[in-house]
Amino acid sequence: MSIKLHHSNEELFKLAESGNSDAMYSIGYRYLKGLGGLPQDVNTANGWFNKAVAAGNNRAIAIVTPSSEPSIQQQSSLNENNFLTVTVWLVLAFFIARLTVRVMKSKKANKHVDLMINEHIKALSLNYKQKIKYDSYGNSFEEQWHKEVNHFIHHVLKKDDLIRNMLLVEQLDYSDVFNKINQAARLHSDSNNSIDTVDVERLSPIEFEHYCADILKANGWQARVTQASGDQGIDIIGKYNDIAVIFQCKKYSSPVGNKAVQEAIAGKQFSRANIAAVVSNATYTSSAIQLANTTGVYLLHYSELRYFEEKISLQATSQMSAVTA
Repeated sequence: MSIKLHHSNEELFKLAESGNSDAMYSIGYRYLKGLGGLPQDVNTANGWFNKAVAAGNNRAIAIVTPSSEPSIQQQSSLNENNFLTVTVWLVLAFFIARLTVRVMKSKKANKHVDLMINEHIKALSLNYKQKIKYDSYGNSFEEQWHKEVNHFIHHVLKKDDLIRNMLLVEQLDYSDVFNKINQAARLHSDSNNSIDTVDVERLSPIEFEHYCADILKANGWQARVTQASGDQGIDIIGKYNDIAVIFQCKKYSSPVGNKAVQEAIAGKQFSRANIAAVVSNATYTSSAIQLANTTGVYLLHYSELRYFEEKISLQATSQMSAVTA
């Protein structure tokens, strides 16, 4: 008997009970699709398909028998799995892309930081020398230098929009930037202590003081630039073999006069140093030379600092000989 679409469910069930495999298949199909007033129920549908298979129905056999094509239920499951897989990959791709963008921005911001540090490295290096202070016991104090680094970050680096935004969202670590500036200034300061390559005439008065201190340190001295207003005109405090020397540094374009000698005398008395000296790139007036000879103040060209320890060592030896005599 041929099964028609207009057969009622009741008729189909009666036919199925009589062993009609087509009726069994049709009932299974209606359950599978939820047709003819039957609820959609995959398990019930499969039960009827299996009965139809047992009765030899070819269409049911095609559905139930495994083949290269997935069943409707399998296809639905595969579609769900594929959807989940695609979703996971899309989410993963999104986060990878976002991370890549962040890394690229971070690298670009760090490059901007490096370029701006290099652009201002001379000023940073000079401030590094000026701001780090020492007490008479050799202890260093870096608070002023740290303030200078913070000032550089806030008023120079943050003018760059990328750097400012990256610091704001903490994709640039503030402490890393701080340490990078500190290290760059220190390295530049140390590497540029090559006193033979310095063009002295281009130095500012403050740079000249540090240059003179570098010469002394390169020749075995302990030397530091005072940078303090209360040091009675002392620019450099030096020590060589327990001989304390104060230096007045004068970067002039004309001869150095009496005032520099007087400042050196006052500085020596104030600090109770053994020796006072004036250092300059220029010559000295005759009155300055006369006053220096009378008071024992050394008048030096900066090039003489390389060998100044020989002079003061000879002076110390002669003074000791005079005492023992």
